[in-house]
Amino acid sequence: MDSSKGKCKYCGYVVDKETLKKHIHLCDENPKSKNYDEEVVNRKKLKGIGGWLDFFLFGLSVSLILTLITGFVDLSSVIPLNIISITILDILYYMSFIGLGIYTIYSLVKLKKNAVSLAKMYVSLTVLTNLMAVLISAFMGVPLASETSFFNSSQTIFRSLIFGIVWFLYFIYSKRINNTYPIKERKTYTIDKILFFFILAVPIVIYSLVFFGGSAQQFQGIAPTPSDLVAVYHIPQVVESTSLGICPTKYILGQDDKCHIPCSDSEHYCITGTCINNQCFQDCPSNYILRDDGNCYPSCGGSNTFCGTGTCYNNTCLTCPSGYALMTDGKCYPSQ
Repeated sequence: MDSSKGKCKYCGYVVDKETLKKHIHLCDENPKSKNYDEEVVNRKKLKGIGGWLDFFLFGLSVSLILTLITGFVDLSSVIPLNIISITILDILYYMSFIGLGIYTIYSLVKLKKNAVSLAKMYVSLTVLTNLMAVLISAFMGVPLASETSFFNSSQTIFRSLIFGIVWFLYFIYSKRINNTYPIKERKTYTIDKILFFFILAVPIVIYSLVFFGGSAQQFQGIAPTPSDLVAVYHIPQVVESTSLGICPTKYILGQDDKCHIPCSDSEHYCITGTCINNQCFQDCPSNYILRDDGNCYPSCGGSNTFCGTGTCYNNTCLTCPSGYALMTDGKCYPSQ
């Protein structure tokens, strides 16, 4: 800065040193000045990224991460259904929603003219999509996938409404917002509107395909049929001998002075593992059972029981109809 000039310590205005004192005396941001205007000072303070706007940006960033995780979980349940149209639409929906969130953060930080309208759109979409999900779940007669009852589903939409109303009003009445993004300079671009209505339309199309395209049963799944547990018992392979080195019937004394079940002939036994059909097999890992065929099978309902048919789910054997497979929610869905 030119040595002949000075800078006002109140407003930052640069002026020659000869008139600097006069300017400071009249500066409307100098509390001792007769022209002091508290509104001007406050307006200058409440401008730029900060305060509740910072909190909104942080919350939006976290929301995008959660949306990404939710998207992966949702797709993992949709892809096995082999409904290509719904899978593609689901991918487009989550990509568009996350894209809009990133676009909104960028516009707010860079003080773009469409930043406020984008923020309002994102908040509105959050409320509307949650509302649609709850209404559809009520129509289906089941709670949302992430909830256990309709009461919890109603709580979801209530939280969403509160979130939407609070932040929507913030972007209308906040002094920081109105100072940082002047109302007269704001714009809403056509591409923003197209993205908004596209994201809003995708869930409607998905639900229409599910309920009016004959895919409702595929999407909801069908209940499996319970099947019986099968018990497996193996004679203890090793027992203690008596003090005189005598073993019980059917056992032979080993080199370790313990009694073992003979295997292959009356003089040999399994040093480790279990003898099945005159062959030694290594013991199975934890939560598995060694069957008479020498293979390990997942245990179910206990340490010595397994599913003769079907699949173990919550310690119960369940069987799906032909062409269906048991999924993580305990229901049967088309396997191809």
